[in-house]
Amino acid sequence: MKFNFILVFGILLIPMVSCNKDESSFYETESNLQIKIMMITDELTTDKSGTEDFHFSGEGTYSGIKLINFENHLYQIQNIKAHAEPVLSLSEIIHDGEFYSLTLQWGYKGAAENEYRMQESIDVLLFEHQVEEGKLIIELDNALVQLINNLDKNPDNSINVILTGTSNFKFNGTANLEIPVIVESKTMNVRFELF
Repeated sequence: MKFNFILVFGILLIPMVSCNKDESSFYETESNLQIKIMMITDELTTDKSGTEDFHFSGEGTYSGIKLINFENHLYQIQNIKAHAEPVLSLSEIIHDGEFYSLTLQWGYKGAAENEYRMQESIDVLLFEHQVEEGKLIIELDNALVQLINNLDKNPDNSINVILTGTSNFKFNGTANLEIPVIVESKTMNVRFELF
């Protein structure tokens, strides 16, 4: 009887003395925050020499709110950190197509806010870029550090991205902004891979 008591007491004591996970360590999930922007040419201007400039624009959004509806996963997020440099790619570029200007502007708003707080525009053609198989690829280096910092502090914020520019052709393609991030969380969750 005494042996059984010691055995039961020992079994009950195991969870209390077992190795506890360090509270400061989190699960890390590599992810890509992706924003798709549909571009539309909305104006054509012609200068005195007869050169045509096509003006285009597009807008895309990302919302952290989509994580809230799944067992409060949003509140499991501890940090969102930059993982690699963001890439902006524009598809459906015609042969001999040339961009004269291309600016990106982003803004954020909290769940209870109506208006986006837009940040200063970025001339993305100043960054390293190349055209491959009808696609313009621009590596944005550290241009969106503030965006990542904003999401790190407020994972439920909505992000709005506006892309505008001019070109020598009518551009009605798609732009994709891909921002590699690492999500640090209290629990492991594959949803964090699905930004």
